[in-house]
Parts: sequence; structure tokens; C-alpha cells
Amino acid sequence: MAYEIKTASEDVSGSFQFNHIRLHRPYDAVLCLGIGPGDVLFNAWSKADIATSKAGHLVTMDKGSSATFKLTKRRDALRPIDEFEDCILELTSDLLS
Repeated sequence: MAYEIKTASEDVSGSFQFNHIRLHRPYDAVLCLGIGPGDVLFNAWSKADIATSKAGHLVTMDKGSSATFKLTKRRDALRPIDEFEDCILELTSDLLS
């Protein structure tokens, strides 16, 4: 399994902006880590779910380009870090089946 790993700190509106998601790169899933005051949140989605907007709406990072995107997530769309192992095992199982 190959993961694209993205990190973001929480902005003033309570969201995390995961930048430079590139669909043309070879990976199976995107792992997003959100760093907030006093906690770490995360979520992971298959590349297919990212590409088809099932993981959320992608916004282009460069006007007129379709090479790099931003995925914005609110806190309630992320999971507490203590669920990390279960989430990764479930995603890996889904992708390998």
C-alpha cells in the first residue's frame, strides 16, 4: 500500500486545508493528519474516493490547472488519533479485496 500523507493545522474557522493533493501521482490512499490545539485528528480515503469527490470537494490550487488540489475538512469529518490503527486496517482490507 502506498499512501500520500498530508498534514494541516487548524485554521481560525475550525477547518483543516490539506494542500497539494495530486491525482497523477502513484498512491493507493490519502492520509490526512490535522493538528489542532491539544489534539491530533486524521482520516484516510482511497485515491478513488478522492478522485470521485466521495471524500469531499477538491479545489484546484492553481487557477486553470488540474494538477494539484486542496481538500478542506472540518473537525467533525476527521477522527481522533486513537482510532488510527483500526481505520488504516479497514482501509487496507477494503483496498486489497
